[in-house]
Amino acid sequence: MTQKLTPLKWITLAIAALAVATTLSLQNMKDSKPQSPYSGLGGDFTLTGHQGPVSLKDYRGKVVVMMFGFTSCPDVCPTGLANVSAALGHLNEAELKTVDAFFISVDPDRDTPERLDQYTRYFNKKIQGISGSKADIDKVVGAYGAFYQMVSLPDSELKYSVDHSARIYLIDTQGQLAQLMFHNSPPAELAAEIKKLI
Repeated sequence: MTQKLTPLKWITLAIAALAVATTLSLQNMKDSKPQSPYSGLGGDFTLTGHQGPVSLKDYRGKVVVMMFGFTSCPDVCPTGLANVSAALGHLNEAELKTVDAFFISVDPDRDTPERLDQYTRYFNKKIQGISGSKADIDKVVGAYGAFYQMVSLPDSELKYSVDHSARIYLIDTQGQLAQLMFHNSPPAELAAEIKKLI
């Protein structure tokens, strides 16, 4: 003969089941690592600087500050690079040793390694200008969720310009994309984010 469950027993069983479910849920949350908002973006790459190949994997243990752009850019790139340079100025000598910066040109036809080196050094000697073939650039741009597009300027001596991402990418010491900043972020704010990753 089966025993009927009274309303009180139903409530007791429901509370017990809820307690078990809550315990399991909390345990799963404890065991799992927090998901990065940038998971799926980033990754290793190799491009070319004025001294030869430059690979992100060779900078493990360092924080890398990265921008996409081109040397003929009239506004976004100079602003972004000036802010990166100013942010580096907020770091002490020991911190500076653990940070490097890349300026990736999406205009390889005009931006030779020599031109890139001269351009980036104007802002800061810690910033390396690098680029590569269109195929190589497209891989990096795609991996980091960036974009660029050639824009014809038939009435200009430049003949074309390039619309491109206006972000600063912060890569942690493990080579993982850790933070995205605006190109016009205040240098002190950018420096604070860099310090968090050192």
